[in-house]
Order: sequence, then C-alpha cells, then structure tokens
Amino acid sequence: MSPLTRLLPILLLLSSGCASVHLAGGSGAPAADRSLDAARADVACSERLWKALGSPPNIRVKCRDGTVYLRGIVTTAESRRALVDFVRQQPGVKTVVDRLVIR
Repeated sequence: MSPLTRLLPILLLLSSGCASVHLAGGSGAPAADRSLDAARADVACSERLWKALGSPPNIRVKCRDGTVYLRGIVTTAESRRALVDFVRQQPGVKTVVDRLVIR
C-alpha cells in the first residue's frame, strides 16, 4: 500500500473544512532579495504539495527555500502527524513548520 493510499482516509476527513487555500510563495522578504526563479520554484512546490495532498480546502501550503509551512484545520492528532510526515517525505522538502490546528 502506497503512503498516499494510506493517507487517503485522513485526507477525506481534512477536506471537509472551509478555510481558503493560499499558495503564494515567500514570507514577506523584499522581492529584490530573491530571484524570480526561486520565487517560481516556491510557488510550484506549494502547488505540487497541495495537489499531492488532494487539494484540501482547509489546508494552506507555502514553500520557501525547502521549508514547507502548513496551516489549517485537521480533525485529529493522528491526521496531523500523517499529514506532516507525508509532506516531510516529499522531494525537495528540508523542513516542515507545522501550524495546523486540531478541531
């Protein structure tokens, strides 16, 4: 069973939320500090990971230089762990900052 297949029931639970999805890269640093290619790579990373998660409407994914920021609402601690672990295993991910809330 693939990791995504094991994660599917959790993702179905996650998809019941109503928070908006924000895919913009960056964290407020001036645009001159980063190359356009780096910014595009961050946006592509955010979109790729969000789609790999099944495009849940209640989870926001933001990438910046290999660090992935996760925000949103999950229903259980187990789904939170599974989500963070799944993202950690993705290519190019160096660090995951977990800002998920359990409700």
